[in-house]
Amino acid sequence: MYCCYSILFFYGFVQALFPAFIHSLALNSASISSLTARSLEMNAPYPSAISEFPRRNLKIPDKIIVGYASWNQCDETLVRAVEQGVNVLIWFAINLAVNDQGEPTVTGGPNMDCVASKVKQIRELGLETIHLISIGGWNSPHPDTTNPPIDMYKAWDNWNRHIAARPDQGFYGFDGFDWDIEGNDTPSSPYNEFTVACLDLMGEMSKFAKADGYIVTMAPAESYIDPTRNGFDRSLRHEYEEWIGLIPSFPYHGLNAYAYLLNKYAKTETIVKDEVTGALVSTLVPTFDWIMIQLYEGYSHAEYNITQAGEKPWDVLIKFVQLITTGWEIQYSNDQELHYSNQFLNIESDRLLIGLANGWAGDGKFLLIYPDEVKVTSFSLTY
Repeated sequence: MYCCYSILFFYGFVQALFPAFIHSLALNSASISSLTARSLEMNAPYPSAISEFPRRNLKIPDKIIVGYASWNQCDETLVRAVEQGVNVLIWFAINLAVNDQGEPTVTGGPNMDCVASKVKQIRELGLETIHLISIGGWNSPHPDTTNPPIDMYKAWDNWNRHIAARPDQGFYGFDGFDWDIEGNDTPSSPYNEFTVACLDLMGEMSKFAKADGYIVTMAPAESYIDPTRNGFDRSLRHEYEEWIGLIPSFPYHGLNAYAYLLNKYAKTETIVKDEVTGALVSTLVPTFDWIMIQLYEGYSHAEYNITQAGEKPWDVLIKFVQLITTGWEIQYSNDQELHYSNQFLNIESDRLLIGLANGWAGDGKFLLIYPDEVKVTSFSLTY
């Protein structure tokens, strides 16, 4: 992933997002709701559904700006980003693998001593911030599927609470994870195709984490959730027809691969506290707290519509949000290995975020939309 929300000018900071449609865009820290209901205490008052550890009880603020760190980044840039309005930091990135004994394990990621130090620094500034860890990234291996999803989840949960955590600094591990499983520069790489086992592991792990009270999110490329196309394919070697003849071959697009996760693993049963009575009740909640779609994917529909077809950026964004929230049918039945029927998918406006890029983009390949254009879009969708 390579991107940044340019309104806040985060310099080396890699990405930020805005909630689409109903939720208005937060432009500075003063306009961001505080996380008053958020609890990172490890002595939560009820047991975990899956994990052997006490359950987390986290709430997401009404308005969020999400920022992605770069590969293994941990520096003052991240603190400055939070000071400028980011209230969700996604640290980058880990992989789900196996060790020499074939046991599930977590590899990669930033230096956790540094992460704990920055988390503490941000907390001491009085800036309530959610901290997630990204899984994947471009050119990264897809999750290993030789162990059952429950075992991989338990390995991640144990890593998060016992290895990544630094309790002495008040960092008890990440508040959840963000899926960023993508493709590879080498066309023949096996990681340019999702296996059914990989998608199901992602879905099952997400449900286990949500049942345990973690925040679970995803950051698919534009082509991985595409409301302009009804097809479904696990291959990441597609080309957009509108770009053929305008550029050299670019066979790195998907075809609604992440949509399967949203349809099949849409809801999770979990325990929540009733806001009126205070009683603990079992309820179904969305498995994925938000879905951030990367409109800055290389040679995207959005890039074509703005730079080639001459459409206004705000019109492209508004139309995209309307298509996503209205919904479309996806033809899963064409995949014989999936054993899944065709489904209708729409993403609610309060879970939809749009991924935009900053100054590194705008080269004709990666979409760049300027701050004033984003503000016009936000105003039009909100009012």
